Parts: sequence; structure tokens; C-alpha cells
Amino acid sequence: MHDQFGVQEFELKWFQSYLTKQSQVCVVDGHTSLAKEIVCGVPQGSILGPLMFFLYIYDLHEECLKNTTPGMYADDTQIHASSASFSELVTKLNQDLENIVKWLSRNKLQLHTKKTKARFIELSYNLKNKVGNE
Repeated sequence: MHDQFGVQEFELKWFQSYLTKQSQVCVVDGHTSLAKEIVCGVPQGSILGPLMFFLYIYDLHEECLKNTTPGMYADDTQIHASSASFSELVTKLNQDLENIVKWLSRNKLQLHTKKTKARFIELSYNLKNKVGNE
């Protein structure tokens, strides 16, 4: 992290102290669980949470997206691609989605398939001239 973002020794130690020895409890129906140490992730609900999450996922687009362009906001990522061929478009999207799933696994994150959607937008010119072209 320090090379990529210019974080020096003092700041790096500060980030390390912020992220280590964190614990959490769960309260359900008035019953509180025992505290459990958090071994990975970014503390949610904190002022630094969004910044820390951004730093955590910063390399996702560089490592994974060879055929698509990302749109990233908080913990939501959209990928965009274009092609004159529908089958080529599907191939591009599937290749980058496979890369994303591998990256997520390496970084202890997961893809929420129930929240994952695909949308195809086609120009009317292409619709009129597509018959017999694929």
C-alpha cells in the first residue's frame, strides 16, 4: 500500500494500528455474543470506512478488467462493455466476471449473485440491420 499511495512509515503504522485488534459483538433479541476478533475487512460505520474500502479494492480494475470499463461507487461496481457482436460482448463480460470472482476470493470478498444483474442496450440501427448478421 505504501508504494502505490505514497504512505510513509508513520502513516502505515497508523493504518496498521487502526485495522488490528478490532473486535465485534452481535446483539439479537437483547442477547449479546462474546467479542470476536476481526481478522480481515474494513470497519463499517466509521468515518474512515469508505476510504479504507477504496484502498482495499483499488487494484480490482487493474488486475481484472481487461475487456470492460468499471464504474465504482462505495461497495458497488458496475462493468461496461461494447461490441458490434452480441456473442463477443458476452465473451468480454464473462471473461472479466471470471477474473473478478477470482480476485474477490483472493481478497476474502464474495460476489452477491442475487444482486448481480446484466443489462444489454442495443442501438435501434443495430436492431434493424442485425437479422442474418450473427
